[in-house]
Amino acid sequence: MIEKFSGFLVGFLAAGLLLVIVWIVKRQKLSNKLDERQKLVQGSAAKHTLIIGAGLLLLNGAYTESTSVMWASLGTQTLILLALLSIYYISELVIRAAYFGPNFSKQRLRVFCFIAICYWVLLINKIIASQGNLLHSGKLTDNGWFALVFGWVAILYTIILIGWWRDHRRQSH
Repeated sequence: MIEKFSGFLVGFLAAGLLLVIVWIVKRQKLSNKLDERQKLVQGSAAKHTLIIGAGLLLLNGAYTESTSVMWASLGTQTLILLALLSIYYISELVIRAAYFGPNFSKQRLRVFCFIAICYWVLLINKIIASQGNLLHSGKLTDNGWFALVFGWVAILYTIILIGWWRDHRRQSH
């Protein structure tokens, strides 16, 4: 019980710290200002993500109800759905050049690179440490949950870095 409470407390403090950092960045006017086209693309990408999410929920519900097979626990299904939708949303923004504004600093890019490397290392470490025991009876183990979340965040930041590199190459040619 104490372990779960300490995990909740650490997560709560991390979220609070993240909110404080976002608030400080917004106050310093270092935010990533986007032009009109980029804002329209963000709205379009959000609409597409919502439609795809509804479709995935519908397909998952239809499959689960028609076959009476619970392919994963409800929490795992929700996390996988969120991961897929966020990866789709960020990918569409990066592909359509609507993620990076003119104020996107190299310092922020370095932080993103550091975060991506850390999460890839954490993912590899978790997979090696778990010795392949990520699933048990169709449900994610604790190691499986960590591996899923670490992989999700690592993929998101890697997509952002690849998009920046692609845009930087285009601008230099």
